[in-house]
Amino acid sequence: MENYQYEVTIGMPVYGVEKYIRKCLESALDQTFQSIEFIMVDDRGPDKSVDIIRELQQTHPRGKDIRIITQPQNMGCWAARNTILDEAHGK
Repeated sequence: MENYQYEVTIGMPVYGVEKYIRKCLESALDQTFQSIEFIMVDDRGPDKSVDIIRELQQTHPRGKDIRIITQPQNMGCWAARNTILDEAHGK
């Protein structure tokens, strides 16, 4: 049996979502269930999406539960989703 660190993993591919990422991630972070990890896969987008995520890592009370994984290059949504599955620590 594997030893899971979290009950739930929320994973989000991140590419060109600067306009939406703050509201989306804050909504997820504000859930009352505590055992959630947040995996954000940086797919090398052209905007400031990852900067916003880094800011929330530093300022939000649950920021320690946010993990950013940067793809080696833009690989597309399916590759980002596969990265989330590979890296998830949730049940």
